Amino acid sequence: MSENEFTVSRGLGGYPANIDVMRDEEFSRLNGIVYLDHAGTTHYAKSQLDLFYRDLSSHVYGNPHSHHLSSQRCTEAVERVRNRILQHFNTDCSTYSVIFTSGCTDSLRLLGQNFQWSCGKTHDDSDLAFALGDINMLNDKSIFCYFHDCHTSVVGMRELAMRYGARISCFEESDVCVTTDGYSREQSLPAGSQTTCHHLFAYPAMCNFSGRKYPLQWINDVHSGRLRINGQQLGHNWHVLLDAAAFVGTSSLDLSVYSADFVSLSFYKMFGYPTGLGALLVRTDCQSLLEKSYFGGGTVQAMISGENFRVFRSGLSDKFEDGTLPFLGIIALQHGFDTLHRLTGSMAAISYHTLRLAKHAYDEMMSLHHGNGQPMCQVYCSTDYTDDSIQGAVISFNILQPDGTYVGYSQVDKLAGVFDIHLRTGCFCNVGACQRYLRLSAEQLKHNLEVGHVCGDAVDLVDGVPTGCVRVSFGYMSTFEESNYFVQFIKHCFAQPRMILEMPPVPQHLSKADGISDNHSIEKVDTSHDLTGDDVVSGDECPQDGSESEASVETGRETRLMTGNVRSVCLEKIFVYPVKSCGAFEVTEWEIGSKGLVYDREWMVVSDSGSCISQKQAPMMCLIFPEVNLAAGKLILYMSDISPLEVDLAVNTEELDAKSATMCRARVCRDRVEGLDCGDDAADWFSTVLERPCRLVRQSPTAERLCRSTKEKLSLANQSQFLLVTEPSLSCLAAHTALQKEGCVTEYTDAVLTQRFRPNFLVAGKFEAFAEENWQVVKLGLCQFQVSGLCTRCQVISIDQRTGTRSNDLLRSLISLRGSKVAFGVYLMPSSAGRTENKQESVIVRRGDAVMVSCTEQCS
Repeated sequence: MSENEFTVSRGLGGYPANIDVMRDEEFSRLNGIVYLDHAGTTHYAKSQLDLFYRDLSSHVYGNPHSHHLSSQRCTEAVERVRNRILQHFNTDCSTYSVIFTSGCTDSLRLLGQNFQWSCGKTHDDSDLAFALGDINMLNDKSIFCYFHDCHTSVVGMRELAMRYGARISCFEESDVCVTTDGYSREQSLPAGSQTTCHHLFAYPAMCNFSGRKYPLQWINDVHSGRLRINGQQLGHNWHVLLDAAAFVGTSSLDLSVYSADFVSLSFYKMFGYPTGLGALLVRTDCQSLLEKSYFGGGTVQAMISGENFRVFRSGLSDKFEDGTLPFLGIIALQHGFDTLHRLTGSMAAISYHTLRLAKHAYDEMMSLHHGNGQPMCQVYCSTDYTDDSIQGAVISFNILQPDGTYVGYSQVDKLAGVFDIHLRTGCFCNVGACQRYLRLSAEQLKHNLEVGHVCGDAVDLVDGVPTGCVRVSFGYMSTFEESNYFVQFIKHCFAQPRMILEMPPVPQHLSKADGISDNHSIEKVDTSHDLTGDDVVSGDECPQDGSESEASVETGRETRLMTGNVRSVCLEKIFVYPVKSCGAFEVTEWEIGSKGLVYDREWMVVSDSGSCISQKQAPMMCLIFPEVNLAAGKLILYMSDISPLEVDLAVNTEELDAKSATMCRARVCRDRVEGLDCGDDAADWFSTVLERPCRLVRQSPTAERLCRSTKEKLSLANQSQFLLVTEPSLSCLAAHTALQKEGCVTEYTDAVLTQRFRPNFLVAGKFEAFAEENWQVVKLGLCQFQVSGLCTRCQVISIDQRTGTRSNDLLRSLISLRGSKVAFGVYLMPSSAGRTENKQESVIVRRGDAVMVSCTEQCS
């Protein structure tokens, strides 16, 4: 679909014709980015906040538990909002009650804890049962029957249901059938039936993973007895829980037609603000199914502290809303609903508009192929995005390589960030849908956990199989330009072979400087083949203009004799970074310790909340220059226009116990590390320099931190003890970047790029660019290392280490040169073959040391 076609079709759904004006007036803060995570949270309009601010500025609202005038005004406003919520869903307070919660998850927890499970029976471990797709129609226990593709928060209710003695059943869409025979919900129970057990049927109105909308008619079919699971009728006393959180953000829910007994939702999914506020809607005729135990302030008519006596309030909301409501947030909802309706006209218009955007992106993605004809995208869906009654504006997918293997979702996320595209990765708290669409067995999920993958981490591939995927989702303020820009991003970064791509103009509501390119065509260098052993340096490829040296290195499979000219391939520079994320200290020789170069990443700066601060949060850290003065026993830190800070290098281990009061814990790359606080003087110095409260912390010498993959000891470095880059690779990137920058050859010299990539070792020699990626063993002088992996780059390389300013052009140039493979440099770990001939000697590396390498089997 072209932009003109989209503009014409936009009017068919009654959506505002001039959405660009809305973007400029209401969402100008989104300029310069492409926000595609509306299923995570949509965004609030400027006028929505203006109205709320005007409301708060004009009225005094008091605690609704009081009785003065401002309290009465607040109570009236809260009640108006309850009615406004029900009006939005085409119902009223005679049919439903609104219980305010902290969000959809809290609504589900409240229902699970208070639903009338198992005829009032107490919990007995022997009664716990679990079945998939099996509805046991015995009448002695309640049944919690939930859809396989439910959000984790719905699935979590099963723990409460089982604790209270209920049976559990998990069903899939294929298990459901609807028949013509049923009964009226008001019809009395069959003669002889004495059951009073109540059962709960739970499913999402829309899957937050795939955007698939499930039939709201199921609600009426359950109530009428026409719905069957695996052929078994859901009889009397079955009630429906509808998880509407993902659905109501872009779709219309009419509770007068589809009267679910319980509806859970979060308001930030609808209009962005306020967060931390949701609701459980409860049908009036189902109020008796909730049996409350705990009581908080405001929920009882009377109670006695010294006696087991309490009487709950009679109203459902009064009974279940413990403590003081977030009344100002609730008042903000009124302006959210009013603004949403004023800007869009109706939820049906939003549904139409957002699905058209998703349809365009879906069609384009499905048409993308690599040069060998293999598809680029695997989209996880069961519709073709043409019918908004069965499909929402959500696309989940993975990127495929030309050979059919997967690009990890973390890689896609990282590249999207370079182009200011905000999307979601992982399983989106919906393991059931993720498992089904990615065809993961339960054994695979357990295996993933065993090898270290947990929900929410960046482990995107295990044994080449994806653990999750990428999700984009559209909101009512999304535009065609954003949908198109996203598709062009996929082409630009992942198409193979590399080619000249025609890029669209940067969307008008995006900053010109933040577009994929200032030019509409970008030449992409052909690097579709990986480097092989023919590119890797060996002795006979070095110019023979000097003496040769020989060394035997262990490759893991064989011992190979390598020869090389020491004047042609050598260790050019050595860098130590004493304070994590601060500047480099260049040395001519340095000792290697048990955790890497001595004093490398020994210190870090932490926030007042205990989080490690890096250049991502504080780019000016790169302007703090360290000096390790071994003679004086001091670490000296310099910053322009401020006196230097001196910190002792030595740590008296006998004083550690005395310093226990100053021990602290911080998090580095998901690891909890113990550190020694360096005192108030250091804290004041860094707080002044970085203009934020922070402290300098040293890694505790008694605490051990291990690399997750290699189990080597680590300092405060992210992943490995050592990082090596090579001059040929730097020169290749510098030349490519100069071309991308229209001939500017001075901005990205090898020296500047070395600063950006922050290596410990810089190796110089006459060999192919990126040959180091096929090295297996590296020997620097007498010190031997194994290559433990590639260093995948993040946006830190976008920070100019000379000024602290940000610019994405280097990272974009790296992508342009190498595609989605944004690795630069290799990690090293000490080889088990030994570091020196004499184990008692200090291990020293020196500038000018000969470099010997052994490569993979490809090299032979």
